[in-house]
Amino acid sequence: MAETTIPNELIPKVWAKRLWVEAKKKIFFDKFTGEEVPTGDKTSETSFDNIVHIATDLSKNPGDTITIGLAYQLSGAGVSGTNTMEGQEEQINFYDFSVTIDRIRNAALWDDVLMGYKSPYAIRNAAKGLLSDWLAGKIEDMTVDALSASPTNVLYGGDATDDDEIDSSDVFSTTLIDAAVRKAKLLQPRIRPIKIKGKEYYVVLAHPYQILSLRSENAWQQAQREANIKGDENPIFSGAAGIWGGAIIYEYERIKTYSNWGADGKQPGARALLLGAQSVVWAFGTKVYWKERTTDYDKIGIQIGSILGVKKTVFNSKDYATIALDTYATETYPSA
Repeated sequence: MAETTIPNELIPKVWAKRLWVEAKKKIFFDKFTGEEVPTGDKTSETSFDNIVHIATDLSKNPGDTITIGLAYQLSGAGVSGTNTMEGQEEQINFYDFSVTIDRIRNAALWDDVLMGYKSPYAIRNAAKGLLSDWLAGKIEDMTVDALSASPTNVLYGGDATDDDEIDSSDVFSTTLIDAAVRKAKLLQPRIRPIKIKGKEYYVVLAHPYQILSLRSENAWQQAQREANIKGDENPIFSGAAGIWGGAIIYEYERIKTYSNWGADGKQPGARALLLGAQSVVWAFGTKVYWKERTTDYDKIGIQIGSILGVKKTVFNSKDYATIALDTYATETYPSA
């Protein structure tokens, strides 16, 4: 296949764009981001109804902050019939939430002779694949780290009321999912669910060991036989373990695990996450940049990076749209 010739001055821009397109597809959270829309010169945002709120401001540099508005649901009764609307309007309120951005980067070095690459295009294409893997994993880790850190809304498996009380009976369960959905609805402000085909859902991310416990429940098994989500074309259901009580459950291996819970400080655990709209913000000053350098005559170095910040949304020192679900978690199949 013929290679497209790109002017040298456009190479960094073209390949940076290609890498971002590929990396974004590899990010687990991509299905929860929605489409970006322009909001001003060199800026764009996703809607308030996505779990991941993306804000991009190309005028920002490392150390700067990007501010978004956290949305509040309208709570008034409205008017009916011929009653007058004027004077009964509700004030639309947004809470400013700021994210500090910084630079992350990585680079790969190719020896053109020893590795047998015949063209700069082949080298760049290989770099795109490897470095997009790295960038996708980095953003996922930053997202999970942010969502899991210092939770203010926490529920526990079984009868535990603290991580120090967790034992082998305090596993991930449908009962815990029900409690989490109930809490999400009753918190003030309420955690807003996402909407799919007119239905409201929360998203729960659970570690594979937690899913192992869940799948041992007869109630869960029966519900998934009846749910039939496999044929749903909406991408948000792709890869879901199932649906329970208004929550879409995903098995996600990057969920945080622990080995120091329980009274003896030796019990294994995992922190699942219930997420609603605007749970986390990805703030970009630059999505991806691409730099190339030739060293030692035959070695070609390609550096990629991003200027971004990832932050869990918080309002009045409380998590805005996230609930942590701490449970016992081990690879041993739970007994019936």
